Amino acid sequence: MRGDANMHETIKSDQTAPLTLLKRVEAWLFIALIALSAVIGGLYAPRAVQVEEQIYDGWIPWRTALQDRLTEVLPHREFAKATLGRFQVEVLGQGREGVLIGAEGVLYTNQDLPVFRKEALAQEGQTLAFLVEAAGKVEAAGGQVVFLLLPDKRRVLPETFPHRVPAWLTTRYQRLLTQMQADGLEVVAALGRLQALGRDAFMRADTHWTLAGADASAQLLADHIRAFHPQFADSVPYVRDDEDLDVLLWEGDMRSFIPLPDAQLERAYPREEIAQPFVFPDSDDVSRANLVVMGTSYTGFQKGTVVDPWMFSDLLRAALGTDLSTCSDWGEDLEEPFNSYWSRVVQGDLPAPDLMIWEVPERFFGYQVPAEEVASSGSLFEKPTDVNCG
Repeated sequence: MRGDANMHETIKSDQTAPLTLLKRVEAWLFIALIALSAVIGGLYAPRAVQVEEQIYDGWIPWRTALQDRLTEVLPHREFAKATLGRFQVEVLGQGREGVLIGAEGVLYTNQDLPVFRKEALAQEGQTLAFLVEAAGKVEAAGGQVVFLLLPDKRRVLPETFPHRVPAWLTTRYQRLLTQMQADGLEVVAALGRLQALGRDAFMRADTHWTLAGADASAQLLADHIRAFHPQFADSVPYVRDDEDLDVLLWEGDMRSFIPLPDAQLERAYPREEIAQPFVFPDSDDVSRANLVVMGTSYTGFQKGTVVDPWMFSDLLRAALGTDLSTCSDWGEDLEEPFNSYWSRVVQGDLPAPDLMIWEVPERFFGYQVPAEEVASSGSLFEKPTDVNCG
């Protein structure tokens, strides 16, 4: 038996050796091409610095200007970019800062893996305190709040996540759920429903859920509201048509972090189809209650003329049988969308909600996005006329 085991190990070693050797040859070939590109770049460096003299305030602006100019004059710039990109993705298994490349090409945002435990836990506590305060404002105005706690993508697809997850992060979802309930918040946990969907819950090259994930969460919320807030359900019947679908080709918000030429990028990460059903009211009656969906880009994302590509609000309308207003925003945290919306309520531009349904992604609790990044991401609430909460 021992001899058989040794033979098995020898066969296994022989099978894996050529693969390892091929990877080594590929890596060295890439390194040689990168070195050649660097030599050519060095030869063209004098031409790059022969530009109109400008005064740059600091090393970084000067370096950036030089890099841009060098890229312009290099005759092999596209080849060099393609080579470096393929080396980074195919050999190192890495993309640009901000993306994590998982097994089978599943992409994750770096927000899924906070680096510093102390800072992440501090941010978690601050976010929890904010939600308690915000819910208090709604309740003081006569409304109620139901939170939908969304799990991390890596929590639903752990087999594809490329890094070991520390214990304090592994237990975060349950910790948040327990603490929110202890703080008196009404929370619906979406983890079980999304785990049941598995690979169909989240998009491969995007940080967001699929239409199936949004639909499962909408059904879960509708069941909860009918059980605990029946006065807000079934006031306006909605029709959902799943036969005549509008298919949207979605590029994914993580594809731009993969440094591959367009053709290779399209082969490695083809655009994903979002088959959208039609949801429309079957009555002209208007719901008396003011229901508001608050949240993040899981609901309020906009790209061009496409708003809410995963149709969470529409699917919730159909599942709940009532009209509602979408006041979510695609800000990079939980605070900005609510503060922007609530400021309009305080100013009298919008009525206070009778019921607020607030989706809160787990990953937003432990990651502090720089203020300048939040500001640059834009908002649905930049002008009062933009806020129709429709």
